[in-house]
Amino acid sequence: MKNITLYIDSTRSNKDTIFLRNLPDDGSLFEIIGIIRKIYKKKALIITRNVSFRGLTYATMSLRNIIFNFPVSFTDCIFFDNVSFENCIFKDKVDFSNSKFKKSASFAHSIFEKEADFTEADFGTKDKKNNASDVLQLGKASFLSNVSFHYCNFYTKVSFENTTFKALVDFHLSTFYEPEQFYWTDFANRAVFSNVTFKREVQFLYNKVDKDTYISFESSAFEKCLDISRANFTCNVNFWNISVKGEKELFRRGYFSKYYDDFGTLEVREGDKALSVYQKIRESYRIIKDNFYKNNDKINGLAFYKREMHLYQKELGGSARVKDSTVLFLNRISNNFGTNWLKAVAFTLLSGIITYGLVILSLYEKISWDSYGLKDIFKHFLEILNIAEWEVHPFGLALGVWGYLALFIGRIFIIYGYYQTIQAFRKFGKS
Repeated sequence: MKNITLYIDSTRSNKDTIFLRNLPDDGSLFEIIGIIRKIYKKKALIITRNVSFRGLTYATMSLRNIIFNFPVSFTDCIFFDNVSFENCIFKDKVDFSNSKFKKSASFAHSIFEKEADFTEADFGTKDKKNNASDVLQLGKASFLSNVSFHYCNFYTKVSFENTTFKALVDFHLSTFYEPEQFYWTDFANRAVFSNVTFKREVQFLYNKVDKDTYISFESSAFEKCLDISRANFTCNVNFWNISVKGEKELFRRGYFSKYYDDFGTLEVREGDKALSVYQKIRESYRIIKDNFYKNNDKINGLAFYKREMHLYQKELGGSARVKDSTVLFLNRISNNFGTNWLKAVAFTLLSGIITYGLVILSLYEKISWDSYGLKDIFKHFLEILNIAEWEVHPFGLALGVWGYLALFIGRIFIIYGYYQTIQAFRKFGKS
């Protein structure tokens, strides 16, 4: 057994902390710390020199409850087993760039006082089923300065529960492969999720932001929808050029969605699940829509308005609100919620054709078809579409009760079609 007294500065140590000295520069450093930790189980260990390793491989590593007074660097390293930096305090810069964490990595309850760099780090293993216990644990960690997760691959789940980002946190061009929840996560300054891909469900729940916080989802892709219905994003948020997919899969038979029970944090009663999910995703789309409108982006705002209304129609599907469901159905088939003027024109023409057909049917036995051609048929069809003219005499015949009833009801739909056409043409105009 190594003589650990060589590595302990007894002149500076006290009942709560152990100051370390004369530590080696190679991998034996972790063996020595492990031996000291077995003796001083609860005391904080203080390292008063740089810790720097590059391109090395490690199995299990446990560096818990350590105060690093100087920079810490593990660049281009591979960790094949579980790694723990729990309850640590990093007084200076931290660099784990381009490192690979094959299993769990934990920084829970740790404090990063200066910049932290995880650029191009991989967490978990690609194309391999990672164990459910393999997690990047950032729960209750505090990042007091900028932290970079550029170009990272998160093959395992990441725990952001009660994580605090006091300065910039940047996930630019990273990919999350597992369902992800930002639960009670605090963003006090800037959070950048630009060009990030979320392969599974993602939820921001009960987050804390400051009035000057800026959150950017620019050009991000959400492949299994997005839930920000209760994110508390009362700050400046950028959703420009985002892609949100996966609505149909949420309710596929046998498919369980993390949105049902808020990733296991909410007890949901049987029978309320689908409705609950519809409400959460619809509210998320409403928030995104309002954000686009606020920034004068009518095109993208309308796209999310349409999706919001589609989900609202689904939400009402099993309810007793027949009137609301009917209005939403007519809006969808007539102009796709104000976004498709061609559909509105087609709806108007179809309403006219059906009305014309019913009117003709009421007069069918009185019409002498040998006396009329296509020109006359088309002319009388235009009379049906002319809502300003109620004295309609198709083929010179007066309408009976059934004919006028068909004309009256039909013109309600024709007028509605005209209105929907105008609304669709105005979709990029002033609200």
